[in-house]
Amino acid sequence: MHLLIRQMGLLWLVLACCLPVQAEQHLDSIVQAAAQQTGVPVSVIRAVIQQESAHNPGAVSHKGAQGLMQLMPGTAARFGVYNAFDPAENIRGGTTYLAWLYNRYQSWPLALAGYNAGEGAVDKYAGIPPYRETQNYVSKIMARLGGTAGDVGMTGITGITGEPAAYPYSAALYYQSEPAPVSHPSRPGKANPKHTAQTPMDLEANAYTASVFFGEGE
Repeated sequence: MHLLIRQMGLLWLVLACCLPVQAEQHLDSIVQAAAQQTGVPVSVIRAVIQQESAHNPGAVSHKGAQGLMQLMPGTAARFGVYNAFDPAENIRGGTTYLAWLYNRYQSWPLALAGYNAGEGAVDKYAGIPPYRETQNYVSKIMARLGGTAGDVGMTGITGITGEPAAYPYSAALYYQSEPAPVSHPSRPGKANPKHTAQTPMDLEANAYTASVFFGEGE
């Protein structure tokens, strides 16, 4: 099954080589649709695709990241991507993750850092992690964007405030949070070190996801 899925991505790459104009137009339509669905600017999506895979839908990194936007299997699962080598699924999943990260940090440099190193690393260092790879990654994409992405905000249906979009492909719908650690009652006067508070974005995403899957959403 995995071989068949990857072969589909490679077939798309072959077609892209043989029919470059048509393939580019098809990719552009996918990017435009993802931008409208998630609110992530087209320029940001394009820059991430270029940095991640150089527009190769069959790309696989040594760490196992797959496709145009180099989704790790765990990230793909979080955002409802079943075939990471399908350009439409991959771009939708990658931009949904970018939208979620921007909603969390309200900053494209931090969102890009989270995309590369994970939001846990950004939270740990309260900024761009001191990893050479991540710092180069952010600086290269920001340079490709002309250094203006920090002021772009979210576009399209989400508006510049970056609020979650009420759309079938919104980050809140596809985000699957990791199970919260089980907390045990602590003795009076002592903090429970195992308890991790969820952010407002996590709570909002969980509530929206639950309403959709339990039939309360539209």
